[in-house]
Amino acid sequence: MIWAALSAILFVSGLSVLGAQAPEIKESLIYSVVAFDGKDYSGTFCREDADTIYLIGDVDNFVNVKKALVYYWDITQEWKLDLEHLNYTFEGQIELTDKSDSVEFLESVKFTYYNAPGEYEINWRVFTGDEADREYAAYDKLMDEYLEEIEAYQNRQMELQVRFEDMIQQLSLLREEEEQVIKRLQESPAKKRLDEIKDEIEQARREQTNTSQLEQEKAALERDLSPLIEAAARSRLEILAFAELAQRLGEGLPAPEHPGYFVREPDNAFLFNLEPGEYRIRFILPNGTTLEGSEKRVLVHEKRRENSIGYDVIPADKWTRPMLSQTPASVLYVDGTTDLYLLPYFQDKFNDLYYNKTVRNDARGNPNIMRWVKIQQVPKPLIEVNYPGNRTERFLEQPFYVEQLPGSSFGYKIVPFDTAGEHKDRDPNLIAFHIPLEPTDEVIRFKLSSRDGEQLAGSERQIRIVSKTSLQVIGLLLALLPLVLMVMVLVARVKGRRRFAKLESYQSH
Repeated sequence: MIWAALSAILFVSGLSVLGAQAPEIKESLIYSVVAFDGKDYSGTFCREDADTIYLIGDVDNFVNVKKALVYYWDITQEWKLDLEHLNYTFEGQIELTDKSDSVEFLESVKFTYYNAPGEYEINWRVFTGDEADREYAAYDKLMDEYLEEIEAYQNRQMELQVRFEDMIQQLSLLREEEEQVIKRLQESPAKKRLDEIKDEIEQARREQTNTSQLEQEKAALERDLSPLIEAAARSRLEILAFAELAQRLGEGLPAPEHPGYFVREPDNAFLFNLEPGEYRIRFILPNGTTLEGSEKRVLVHEKRRENSIGYDVIPADKWTRPMLSQTPASVLYVDGTTDLYLLPYFQDKFNDLYYNKTVRNDARGNPNIMRWVKIQQVPKPLIEVNYPGNRTERFLEQPFYVEQLPGSSFGYKIVPFDTAGEHKDRDPNLIAFHIPLEPTDEVIRFKLSSRDGEQLAGSERQIRIVSKTSLQVIGLLLALLPLVLMVMVLVARVKGRRRFAKLESYQSH
């Protein structure tokens, strides 16, 4: 009874907790936004009680006006949409007004987009109107052909599997026949006598006696046994041939390649491709009235810098803790006991608040600072490393695989990617430059260039080898610094109190 009562209390309290956590869902007018963030198209929405839409300038962005259900998800501290139960898109026009009060009316257009395939390249393509329909139709046809190829591939694989299983059975029968032939050969009296004669011939040769009669008997026995010996040889050849064919069938056929990209079905929205600046918008219904709550400010911002070079710097012994180098002034301090792996990438600089709100309209940020945004890995560059003593080496990027070391330490080891051997049918963990280091290499400089030799601006960096002893001293000094400051503050307070006490004593006299 006690356990039942406790269970009931826990159940009721659990229901009350769940009820308290249920978010409040309300109907709201929203601007649904598909915005380009410099490297990808991401969806967000501007709530009715939010006043500004943030977009990057001079790129295609898509906006719709909807009625939807909105709620705040406290777990992730963000606003979310429930489009499953309410997703109504308004028809009409968007009135766009710039700072000079010039007015433009935007009409809804059909659009689609996709990222064209490439090894690293970000290559977004946007299509509107009839071009959107044609592009999607071409993609749809390509996908139909791919699915037909997949179906044919699967049917062929099933046929090969049936043949493979049949060949395995035939191979088993051949091996049984071979075993029977070998057994008959081994149990044959002629084979036993042949083995005896071979031993006698060897003995006679050691004793240097005449072996002609034994040789004649041996030849006669071999003639009698030749059908069985040839049958055993044929069985072995058939088994080897069948085994090779069965192996090829077991490996199957190469699967058809996916087109490598996805084209979304065309949708209707308002295209915003604006110069940087501030704008005002409102939604005009077909009857000419303004949709209540649709007035918004649109802040179109721009990159402060673009196509700068940054690096992910991965020490060989710290695969899970890469360092960032975003400017030429960021010197890399290492102890030289482990090699470095460098992944160069293009980066653009944006206003922190504006960029965060472009990606997610309810995000936070600092309007007074700039942030680097990683765009894409630099495609197929060349790195030039200048070691002490004017020794220069050039490196190409290579694929690598990260292997976990055995034991309780759970360490990692970065090794060259072996496509034909140990890492066959896997993907490399990283494509990077391997920069060997030695503890004696004090200062190392490197820079990046394209394959045709053109240096990439802002790619210069410096590596400084710092001895462990120096690092330990620096670490100790940094650890003691707060204690030293605290002692200085305490001493200053004691001296101040003493001076104050002396002043009071002097004034009293």
